[in-house]
Amino acid sequence: MIAWNGTSASWLGLEKDRALCAMIEAETGIKATSTSLAYDRLFQGIGLKTLGLVTPYLSEVQDLIIAQYASLGITVTADARLEEKVNHAFATYGVDQIAQMIRDVANSKPEAISILCTNFRGAPQAAALEAETGIQILDSVSVTAAHCMRELGLDPARVTEWGSVFQTFSDLP
Repeated sequence: MIAWNGTSASWLGLEKDRALCAMIEAETGIKATSTSLAYDRLFQGIGLKTLGLVTPYLSEVQDLIIAQYASLGITVTADARLEEKVNHAFATYGVDQIAQMIRDVANSKPEAISILCTNFRGAPQAAALEAETGIQILDSVSVTAAHCMRELGLDPARVTEWGSVFQTFSDLP
């Protein structure tokens, strides 16, 4: 399996990633997916209606993401953004800053909180923040990994320390 570990279809529309994955599959004969398609599978599988959103993105991107989710029937109850312009800088933000963004968004009581950016360090703290807030934390890298594991016939629940998303993917119908 080939996974495009990127989130741009979250603001450009899922058709972008569906087309990319179809092209990859046609060229290689290997099944393909993406982070945005993995999120879509998860959101549909759990019937998600409300979401908190944490990113390093600019407002112009974040607002498009919120609009895309609204078109899918998902209400973003609160969001936090860093207004960062430089992609490689996304990885320079510390886990404490990301954790505080999650805590701030958690006050709106969404069903889940997405750390939407594959270059933003949310996975290692997801389990602790779930325990603290009582809200499922969906890190982009974890969502992609859990989705790929399931698609390959592996049990995502084998991963136990990076948040409950692995168990959730294991339990999807």
